[in-house]
Amino acid sequence: MVGCKPIIEKQKEGFSLNSFFNSEINLLKQKKLILNKTIVQGESVNSNKIKNPNWDKELAVFKQYGVIKFSQLKLYDIDTFILNNGRYFISYRSNVKQPMLKLIEIQFNVNKEIEKVTLIIQDEKLLNSHEINMTYLPQKGYDIKGLIESKVSKDCPLDIHGEISEN
Repeated sequence: MVGCKPIIEKQKEGFSLNSFFNSEINLLKQKKLILNKTIVQGESVNSNKIKNPNWDKELAVFKQYGVIKFSQLKLYDIDTFILNNGRYFISYRSNVKQPMLKLIEIQFNVNKEIEKVTLIIQDEKLLNSHEINMTYLPQKGYDIKGLIESKVSKDCPLDIHGEISEN
C-alpha cells in the first residue's frame, strides 16, 4: 500500500491537516475503495459495507478539527519525539482549558510518511460535556470513540469504526 507524504500546512496562518486529508480523499476516490463502517449506540450495533463512500463526508470531522489557527498556536505546546527506529511523532497539546481541540498527534514512518493521526476533542458546556478520541490510519481506516455526558438526560457513548478495503 502506498504511504502518504506528510502534507501538513504550517504557515503564518497556523497549522492544518486539510491538505493531507484532501489528498487522502482524492486517493480513496481514485482507488475506489470500500468502507466497512460500524456504529455502536448503546447495545445496538449497525454495520454497513459501503461500496461508493462519500469520502468528503466520512473524513469531514477530521478536517474540521485538524486545524489550529495562527492566533491559537500560543495555546499549544509543540513537541517532536524521535524513536530509535527512525519513526517520529509531532504533537500539538493544548496548554490551557479553552480550546476544544486538546491534542493533535501525527505519527510518521521512517520514510517521513504519515502513518497515524490522532485528535482528542474535549468540551464542557452548561448542559453536557464530551471527550472524543479520533484516530485515522491512511488508507486503512478510522475510529471515533467517546462519551457525551448530559446533565439533563442519558449519557451517550460514541463508537464509530471505519475499515477501508479493496473488497
